[in-house]
Amino acid sequence: MIRTVLSSTVFTRTVFSDVTLTSLLRVMLMTSVWSSAKACSVEDGDFSYDPLVFTSQNVSDCFDSTLRYHLFYASSGVVAYQYNATRRNSTNSTQDAGSDKLLSKMCALEVALPPDTIARLVFGDVSAWCSSSELIINSIDSDWVRILETCPGDHILVSDIWLQPVPTIYTMTRCLGFRVIQRRWNVPFSFMITFTAISRSLLPGLQKVQVTQRKGYIQTPGLDSGQPYLPVMSSNLTVSGPPGHRLMLSFSHMDIGPSSDHRLTLHLWDHLGDVTRDKMTLQFSGDVIPDPKVFRANVLEVRFHAGAAGESRGFRLWFSFHNSSALPRNVFANQWNCSVPFWPDFEQHFPCNLVTDCVGGEDEMRCPYTGHCGLGALTLSGRCYHYVIPPMTSTRFRWDDAVKMCALRHGGYLASLNTPEEWRDVIAVLHLRRYESVYVGLHSAERRLPFMYRHTWHWSDGTLALFFNITNKAQVKDYVMCNLPTADWVLTTSRDGYAWYYGNCAKKLLGVLCEVDPTDSELQPSWERPPAVVLPNVSHSHFGETFYHCPGLHFTHTFLACDLKSACAVESYNDVCSAELTTLPVHFECGSGFEQIPYTFVCDHRSDCSDDSDEDFCVFGTCDPALFDCGNKQCLGTHVICDFVEDCVTGYDEDICSGVYVNRDPFEEQTFVTSPPPLVVDFTGYGGVISRPLRHDGDLGEDADTCPESHFQCGEKGYCLPVYARCNGVWDCTDREDESDCDSYTCPGFYRCRDSLICLHASHVCDGHHQCPQRDDELLCNLTCPEQCVCHGMEFFCAQPLNAQLYPELRFLYAAGTGMTPRDLADNSLLIYLSLARCSLTHLHNLILANLRVLDLSDNDLGWLRSDQLSRSANLHTLVLSGNPLFSITADVRLPAVRVLDVSRVAIEDLVKNLTSVFIGLHSLNASNCGVDTVQSPGLGPLSQLRIVDLRGSDLLHFPPELLAGLTRLDTLHADNYKLCCQAVLPAGFNPNHCHVPPDAISSCESLLKTDLFRVITAVFSAVAVLGNLASFVVRVCVQKSGGSLGYSVFVTHLSVSDLLMGVYLAIILVADWWYRGAYVWEDETWKASVACRLAGVLSLTSSEVSAFVVCLITLDRLLVLRFPFSQLRFSPRSAHVASALAWLIGFTLASAPLLPSLAFWRFYGQSGMCVPLPVVSRNDFAGYGYSFGIMIVMNLGLFLLTALGQVFVYLSIRASAISTSDSTRKSKDLTIARRLTAVVVSDFLCWFPISVLGVLASRGVSLPGEVSVAVAIFVLPLNSALNPFLYTLNTILERRRQEREKRLHQRLLSAMRNTGGGHGVVSPSVTSEIAMETFSSWLVRGLVTREKVTIVLEENTGDAEK
Repeated sequence: MIRTVLSSTVFTRTVFSDVTLTSLLRVMLMTSVWSSAKACSVEDGDFSYDPLVFTSQNVSDCFDSTLRYHLFYASSGVVAYQYNATRRNSTNSTQDAGSDKLLSKMCALEVALPPDTIARLVFGDVSAWCSSSELIINSIDSDWVRILETCPGDHILVSDIWLQPVPTIYTMTRCLGFRVIQRRWNVPFSFMITFTAISRSLLPGLQKVQVTQRKGYIQTPGLDSGQPYLPVMSSNLTVSGPPGHRLMLSFSHMDIGPSSDHRLTLHLWDHLGDVTRDKMTLQFSGDVIPDPKVFRANVLEVRFHAGAAGESRGFRLWFSFHNSSALPRNVFANQWNCSVPFWPDFEQHFPCNLVTDCVGGEDEMRCPYTGHCGLGALTLSGRCYHYVIPPMTSTRFRWDDAVKMCALRHGGYLASLNTPEEWRDVIAVLHLRRYESVYVGLHSAERRLPFMYRHTWHWSDGTLALFFNITNKAQVKDYVMCNLPTADWVLTTSRDGYAWYYGNCAKKLLGVLCEVDPTDSELQPSWERPPAVVLPNVSHSHFGETFYHCPGLHFTHTFLACDLKSACAVESYNDVCSAELTTLPVHFECGSGFEQIPYTFVCDHRSDCSDDSDEDFCVFGTCDPALFDCGNKQCLGTHVICDFVEDCVTGYDEDICSGVYVNRDPFEEQTFVTSPPPLVVDFTGYGGVISRPLRHDGDLGEDADTCPESHFQCGEKGYCLPVYARCNGVWDCTDREDESDCDSYTCPGFYRCRDSLICLHASHVCDGHHQCPQRDDELLCNLTCPEQCVCHGMEFFCAQPLNAQLYPELRFLYAAGTGMTPRDLADNSLLIYLSLARCSLTHLHNLILANLRVLDLSDNDLGWLRSDQLSRSANLHTLVLSGNPLFSITADVRLPAVRVLDVSRVAIEDLVKNLTSVFIGLHSLNASNCGVDTVQSPGLGPLSQLRIVDLRGSDLLHFPPELLAGLTRLDTLHADNYKLCCQAVLPAGFNPNHCHVPPDAISSCESLLKTDLFRVITAVFSAVAVLGNLASFVVRVCVQKSGGSLGYSVFVTHLSVSDLLMGVYLAIILVADWWYRGAYVWEDETWKASVACRLAGVLSLTSSEVSAFVVCLITLDRLLVLRFPFSQLRFSPRSAHVASALAWLIGFTLASAPLLPSLAFWRFYGQSGMCVPLPVVSRNDFAGYGYSFGIMIVMNLGLFLLTALGQVFVYLSIRASAISTSDSTRKSKDLTIARRLTAVVVSDFLCWFPISVLGVLASRGVSLPGEVSVAVAIFVLPLNSALNPFLYTLNTILERRRQEREKRLHQRLLSAMRNTGGGHGVVSPSVTSEIAMETFSSWLVRGLVTREKVTIVLEENTGDAEK
């Protein structure tokens, strides 16, 4: 039971003790009570009358029982209601347990005022949560007109809370009904209304303002103050003009409630004397302003009837009377002729309203916004605008239509009010068109923008809408149709100040405010883009040891120091990283082959490779049903969905939240900055912005006028924005200067985001909100690197074992030499690269690492390998087994996923067969240094996917023709056997330029001698050596028999025989070339292993060595003869034969020793097609290399030096024996001897010295061109054999013939001298007669004798050579 005390001063609230609900409906009467029970036409309820105390039912009883009416009589008082939401006792009702619903319970109260009065209601605080409670006030005099409703059914409020200010209402009635509807128990509801009875004569009505005698306006009360007009009001006014005049009407304001309750009626007629004609009635409602019009009338009656209280402000109707001879004229389409003298008489009908109504634009010429932008344009804050009214259409005019209209009509865009100055000026102008809504260029953030802009708003010019001064906001009713999460905005000035409706739709015709770039020269300077913002100087480094200071002076993570997209220590993928780090980070190579990324970014649920190869193989498992699937194999708890934080790396957990955000107030805090600059603005990390004063405890700035060093300032006095808003692709500054000069933008001292121009202050790195596009600023914030390792992100280089279970996110582990085993890594399922090289592994347990791509097991002690041990690592791409003593790879299962295999330095018997049975999907095979000599059919054919093959270090002496035939995708081949690059061996379509083998300098795939030039040279040397030495032998044995008594002749005979063998060797090579021509590639090994090749090699080596020994013996013989001419210390024919036989024995022994069975494995004469193992022709790693080097380089070089030294001593001996004779006599002999000795030395030098030098260079690892080998094999080596017959035999024969000619000449000279002397036998002094001298002179001129010879003859016969 509620007890309500009525008095003039006392009001007491009854406190309930039996329920926790504290709700009160109360009436406080401030004056004496009066009685008139039948004053209001309502049925009597259950009430009792008492001058002091009224009683009513308990409020809770009222809600729970049948509807009751309670009638009170008073002239003033307060009606108040307060419901404090509290949870009801659980014992009250099981229905209420766990439920907050109590649908459609209502209490009612009625108040009757004295007769001939009306009620004036003054509202205090009203708070109504529309979905839970409601207050309705009715007039119950006769027709139950509704005066006020807190939550009308046709208007849904943004916050669902009714807070509209309704300070005063004149009800036009004396009987009021108050109804309270409570729908939920747990929602508070309260109001307080003071009512007062006033005389009807005091009721405000329509107001008339007479500007002049013939013009003025009529308006509703309260319009000037912006108050709603009175409810339940009826008022009328009449104005009239002189006879013969016409009436012109226009509305400057029109805001009338719905036509069912509110009506404005105009009665017009023309009154002339007692005659009334041309009556006309017009009715108006709503908020559409009709166009000005001239009527054939001079009397106007205005009648206005208002229904229930609302928010409508009423109307202002302008009127003017004009003489029939000076009527305003509508030219066309509401365009008036204002260029008339009487324009001032009707200019009030065309105020400054942003629309040109006059043909000449006179109505807008003197407006405050008219300026240099031109006629019809608005000049505000240095910018140009156009106000456009769209054409009337039956379809809804949308925000998108407004955008197109601005672009098509003016080449501009919807207005962007992005500075406080623009905001102020534009709002002031828009008030000229009250009660109309205007489309402006504010729209919600596009989804393409970073998430930190998700709940921000942007202007049509692309700039961020930071400053936004809100006075009111409302949400259009059909918000579902308008797609609110991506809705755009409408500005209206139909309320106090201005309000913003959001939604890409409107229920009435809207205006469009377009903005265009100015063209006037006076405005251009204001449109010049200001210089780019300048970043603050960072006072000191705030980054730790896990960051690297790049050459560009910015910072990045150490694991990104060698990352191309981090703009640090490399400029291209092929550059060598120059970072000064203990170990350099390694990179994952993308499938495209030209991209690399750090291993930390592999299998991170985001594609960093352009071909998605860093994510397409990753295995993460299936999301548990209780978890949220981000759509990219990332599983998160369901609590992260729609929490305004992007937890999925793709942002999917927030992208799906459009429906969730529908009922969210987009004007919530942290959406706009409501204060002008200067302020420090930060992004919240939840999609909004927040501001704070310029000076703050956390700022690093020096004073209150300086932005903190983590921020930059827009313009001179703009907002301070975080550094990461610079060059991030979004215009955050009003003049866009934050995105200027980004091509040359650097940020010394700041962290630079990967693959981005965005930079961050150290305070924004690892702050819990990612600002970098790839989120690298929040990577590894809590990672602690083990002491025994060097860490680059999730790449660990460890020198000792580590507990890998503590690092489940590990992607790369280099643990070579640590002794770790695969069992230590069982929980590291994200490992991509694993190196357990040199860990002394003797066997491999089953490896279960689902994402492992690279496994390095090189240089362990693995003796055997079962393929099933690797089968559960299904993504294994690269396997390194090099340097293991493997003897078998068991093909338990095939491993088709392995693409790269390294088995270098693995000596498995029948290696190829082992590989082709297991690794059937190989793309790259490194089988270098495996010592493979023989490959059985079908060769590498089963590995049809092979693209790269490395067979270097294997002789591959025997292989089937189909060795490579099945490799149709082969792209690159490395080998040591040139035959693998022959067209007959290569697969069809293979590019020979991609076959890399050491070329055979002499042979080709078709023939032993690859060119005709080689054949000609070989044939010439063979012919010269055979014929020359055969002739020398014949001459020495058959012609010059007398010479056989000398040792010299014996040596020369043996020399010719040894050199003859070299010619035979060359002849054998020519025959073999002819025999195998056209198919040498398949007969190469047959020829090298043949008896003919070995015979040719023996002949060549025997010839070379015997010739060297014999030439040395000849030099020794000459030295003994000349040095000891009267001694018996010289070679006799017998001793010469013995020495030569010894030379033959040594030479043949040296040549035939490699043919011994114990040395057959040398294949000494099978190293090349020339059958001679020259150290400069063959590789220096064949079995008999040392033997060949010792003989052909060391020993032959020694013999050459001995021969050269001996020849020097021979010349010195000859020179010494000639000292005692006449100088002129011995000069010719010395010159002849010197020429002979020089020829011998030069020939030996040209042969053995180059071979020796080249052999030494080759032994030192110097790479010699193939042409050098060719020159040695077919030119240098047989050189001596071709020259020796000339030097030692033919030259001797020519010398003897020359001596005989000189002897005959000598005799002729003597005869001539004697004849000159008178025929006596003795030459007399008269020999010097003129006749003798003339004879000698003629012989000298004709070249029959030399001057030296004449001199010698004269000295020998006369002792006087002076003449």
